Amino acid sequence: NGIMHAGCWAHARRKFIEAQKVQPKGKTGKADWVINQMGKLYAVEKQAKALDPDARHALREQKSQPLIAQLR
Repeated sequence: NGIMHAGCWAHARRKFIEAQKVQPKGKTGKADWVINQMGKLYAVEKQAKALDPDARHALREQKSQPLIAQLR
């Protein structure tokens, strides 16, 4: 039916939370940046939740794909 399973960001995020915990106090690093990007992805998904499948796909193409490209 055209739906592709993409995995769970929550499981990936968990590892970055662990990395964030071992950073020196008061310092920010790559883990903070990744967690921030994932937060943006979660915000897109919150917007997409109420949309029909075609509109959801368009929103993800427009907003999520650039964020994922930056993560890579």
